[in-house]
Amino acid sequence: MASTIKVDTITTPDGTGNIAFSRPIVADVSNVTGTLPAIDGSNLTGLSAGAWSVKSSGTATNVATLEFTGITKTTRVLLTNFSPAVSPTNVGVRTSSNGGTSYDVGGSDYRYLFQYDEWSVTSYQEQKGLNDGIYAMSSLGNGATDTNIFDLTIFEPQNAARYTVSRIDNCQYNVSNGQMSQMQGYCWREQAAVVNALQWLLTVGTTFSCTYLVLELN
Repeated sequence: MASTIKVDTITTPDGTGNIAFSRPIVADVSNVTGTLPAIDGSNLTGLSAGAWSVKSSGTATNVATLEFTGITKTTRVLLTNFSPAVSPTNVGVRTSSNGGTSYDVGGSDYRYLFQYDEWSVTSYQEQKGLNDGIYAMSSLGNGATDTNIFDLTIFEPQNAARYTVSRIDNCQYNVSNGQMSQMQGYCWREQAAVVNALQWLLTVGTTFSCTYLVLELN
């Protein structure tokens, strides 16, 4: 027959409460039932759900520009179903160091290196940025004939002592002829400063629509 021993307090003669056992204590919990008490979540600190957390998401419809402000850490912006109202067009990205009050628009503000693939043709290019900002993609189609996706990551934008670096990837699929193209590369902001806002825009045409997701690195 099993016995139960309940001990509220164990005190050693010297009052320290330190007890040394010559053998391991093995507890049989096969017959233990019940539930643990609720945990007070306010006492749990320093925990994270993963490497990335969602900062914002939504849909932009017929907008001239799409701005993301309040950037304070490494940030990833994904634009899907990107469709310009006028086709073909070029897409650019600008950076801001004053929360979006103004954006860097000079041709000497950016430098980028990218690889462009279209069918079996691959080209490489290094140059200063366009007057409209970081070069993202040219000859972009719209509507039912093209599906466009952009994926941009800006690294450590809060570091004012270095040139902010961004990586951008784009994939375009023309549904009508089955042609696919992609562009991938890096861009440097040519002036060291904190970057806390991004702006997407078109260099040809007026408006575009897309679904966006903004992630922050924890």
